[in-house]
Order: sequence, then structure tokens, then C-alpha cells
Amino acid sequence: MSTNNNIEIESVSHSTFKIAVIKNDSKDMWTVVDKYGNVLTPFLDGDKCIIPYSDSSSLVLGIEKGKRKLFDIYCDELDPDKSKCKKINFPFEVTNARFLGNDRFLFNTSNGLCFVSDFYDALYSFEDSNHNNHWIYEKEVRTDNYMTTLTGEAFLDGTVSKTAYDTFFHKNRNVEVNLISPYRYESIDTNDVYQDLVDREIEDQALKVKKS
Repeated sequence: MSTNNNIEIESVSHSTFKIAVIKNDSKDMWTVVDKYGNVLTPFLDGDKCIIPYSDSSSLVLGIEKGKRKLFDIYCDELDPDKSKCKKINFPFEVTNARFLGNDRFLFNTSNGLCFVSDFYDALYSFEDSNHNNHWIYEKEVRTDNYMTTLTGEAFLDGTVSKTAYDTFFHKNRNVEVNLISPYRYESIDTNDVYQDLVDREIEDQALKVKKS
């Protein structure tokens, strides 16, 4: 650990990320920085919980404005401008998390333990007329200039619906998945969606040049 005035830098085991702790008389605050020194997360307090799940990605759990929040952070090994932090909107408060390998996570929540095989930007639950509970996910896909959101159903057996609604192209599209464990848990493959966004971006840029 090194100290610079009232800032302490802590290493994170098995990770390129570091924790910057702001020391003050009332309450210490902390944030996560990438290997380039970019600040990735908001300033948090409470216990520091960093869960690396690859060489360049980690989960971060901390308290922001009195509420425990969960973040997914990424450090691009080649381009510091592409490092990013995404807040995970979980349906219940997450109190702890553990990476189990094979892209599987165990979350301890205010509603009990749960497994997650993919990350979503939001998860919602609703009850149908037969009192069956359903989970709806939102998953963002971005290029440099365009963004879409896939919306579909996630099931408790680790699978997702075969189709999802694409908000950018205003259509239902087939969902491609990767099977990430012997138990056939599914992770959504967004490569085709990303390529469609890139193709549209190129088409729109060519149209602008043609009109100018």
C-alpha cells in the first residue's frame, strides 16, 4: 500500500485494478481505478468488495448514498478510453457476491441466494394472471455512436427466451446464446447485434456524405 497525502492506493488480488481510498475525519470513501489511473466507479463507502472474474473485468460492490450498489467494470488492455463501468440494476439488494468460474456467479441478496450466468442492464419481475412469476431482462449493445437494448425473458433454469425485442431496429430478433457450463446455462451472444449496428452506422455515414 502506498500513501499520497490523504489518498491511499490498494492493490486488488488477481486484478489490474486498484482501489483509491480517500481518508478523512468523518468517513473514508473509496473508488476503483484501472491500470491507467482512470476512475471507474462512483465514490463509495463501507466494506470494499472487488470480485475479479477475468484479467480485465471485475464486479464491485459498495455503498453509494446509503444504498448498496453493484457495478461491472472493464479495463481495455490497449485503449484507456474504452475502460468502462456499468451499474447493475438487480431486483434485490446484493450484500455479497462470489465468482464460481465458467461465467457463473453466486449472489447473496436480501431475498436469498441466487445464481447468475449473464449480466443484464436491468431485471424486472411481474406476475401474470395465473400468478406465475416472470423475469424480464434488458441488455444493452453499443458501438461508438449507436446503442440498442434487447428485451426478453430470463428463466430460473439459466435459459433465456428464443427471441428478444430490439429497440433500435424496432423488431423481434432471434437470440443467439453461448452455453457456458455442462448444465447448459445460457449467455447471450451479442456479436450479430453489434455487427448490425456497425453496418447501420456505416450506411448512415455514407448517406450523409452522399447528401453533402
